[in-house]
Amino acid sequence: MKVYVSDFSAIRPPHEMHQEDVLKWLAKAHARHGANREEIEERLLKLGVGPNKVQKRSTFYRDCLHEDWHEMEVHGSEIDGRMRFFDKVCTDAALSFYETDEIPDDLIHVSCTGYVAPSPIQRLVAQKCKLATVTHAYHMGCYASVPAMRMAQGFLAAGKSQVDVVHTELCSLHMGTHRHTVDQLIAETLFSDGLIKYSMSHRPKGFEVLKLHEEIVPGTLDHMRWDIESWGMGMTLSLDIPLALGRGIKRFVQNLYPGDLSKVHFALHPGGPRIIEQIARILKLEDWQIEHSAKILRTHGNMSSATLPHIWQEMQKDVQPGSEVISLAFGPGLTIVGAVLRCC
Repeated sequence: MKVYVSDFSAIRPPHEMHQEDVLKWLAKAHARHGANREEIEERLLKLGVGPNKVQKRSTFYRDCLHEDWHEMEVHGSEIDGRMRFFDKVCTDAALSFYETDEIPDDLIHVSCTGYVAPSPIQRLVAQKCKLATVTHAYHMGCYASVPAMRMAQGFLAAGKSQVDVVHTELCSLHMGTHRHTVDQLIAETLFSDGLIKYSMSHRPKGFEVLKLHEEIVPGTLDHMRWDIESWGMGMTLSLDIPLALGRGIKRFVQNLYPGDLSKVHFALHPGGPRIIEQIARILKLEDWQIEHSAKILRTHGNMSSATLPHIWQEMQKDVQPGSEVISLAFGPGLTIVGAVLRCC
């Protein structure tokens, strides 16, 4: 039986900032931890500012909007404080998602940026007195939307009528301004907050799911790490990630979709502008094929697992019915995931 993904609903964080303003604030925060402010600011602006890079980002806390360092809501907190903030924001968001929508019998909660038990989705189910199953898909990082779809497919095959997937990613909770390494600075130019939910069912609407696939790229185990530390999540990003992905992406896509790539839209997880550019060059893609991915990077930044669903939501506005979409995302492993969708 065919499976479809539809009914995307996103919550936009309340505090939106232009990229240059965020980076200048971050440079001041780094300076409070011993860095040279002018030097760090120059490096951040060089890494994070440009026409194809992030233009603005949004967060659920307002720390980046002021410099009263003793009145910060999250910045400077230990991980327990950050998780309390995550719990409050995401519990409120879950209630907002289902203020009018009915809670289905099965929900999948996806996150790599916050952990509390019971989870925000379990709190939702308890508060609404709903008999529903909550499954957690945690700590996969940016590629988690495709494994979540695969899980939902299994639930539907087992007889469920609808499975909702809810992504709660508050990436900005994990700005480690006491670390001045290149990979930390790169991460600080990219990540943002994103909350989104969508439904998977047998109803023919949204996108039909044609194929899902996942692989680990050999020899890349240490290229990307996401470790829990006392202050938050510490990310390690190798500068070789675009090249490593580039070496394996052509074969991966040929296995995923053996047809003519020139007629297909692409939803590329924008881990960074270099990744989009590298994949587009290797696969010989035209600008129209990657325009939605590039737009989400510019207007939202990298929202980890919530990014691909935001791209799918954007595509629904103007991709013609019958058009096919190849979705690609990447994360620790290095893991490459792919999905082939057809617009209804």
